[in-house]
Amino acid sequence: MFIGADGVLALIRGLKLKEAFEQKSCCISLERFWDTSAEVANIALYIGQRYKEQIPVENLHTLGLFAGGGIPAMAVKYDNYVKVLAAANKNYDVCLTQLEEKVYQTNHVVVGYYLATAWHLPQNICNLILRQHELNFLAAGNFYEDKLSYAILKIAENIQHTEKRYVAAYDWVYVKEAVLETLSLSDDDYQELKEDIRQDLYL
Repeated sequence: MFIGADGVLALIRGLKLKEAFEQKSCCISLERFWDTSAEVANIALYIGQRYKEQIPVENLHTLGLFAGGGIPAMAVKYDNYVKVLAAANKNYDVCLTQLEEKVYQTNHVVVGYYLATAWHLPQNICNLILRQHELNFLAAGNFYEDKLSYAILKIAENIQHTEKRYVAAYDWVYVKEAVLETLSLSDDDYQELKEDIRQDLYL
């Protein structure tokens, strides 16, 4: 009753997604991956509470969990995927999708999109998964709710990235200004939000 039917459905989807991949078939650490995804999802949900009158917060949690869902799928399909992932983690000037396209002629957001549609996620979430690395997304003529979701995902990813890896996410420098503007946050507001998240979510 507290989280509602949509909230329960979001939790079930998250649990089922984790069960869809077996470690023995995957060339990356699924435990580490799901920890990261859960942190991004929880941060997005935390931030979303500020905008709950404008956006369904349970969708933000689902988006955070599924945004990288194509990564374990590719790690199951390709035995050498761990090397591509490691190369992207070492070079913050190159987006992972660029390296994936070079090696596999596809990328994890495309795979994640088809995974999300197969799981019958809401179409706007599927589209956000597909377009999550479009640097001009907030400048394009998209629905306001989708812009809010994109902005919250970007800020959640960056906070998780800086807390765990001590460096900004690859695309943060390109989207920061538009993200903060979309969320009506100043730089000081952003720093206070980071501190609140660090304390409340124990990052």
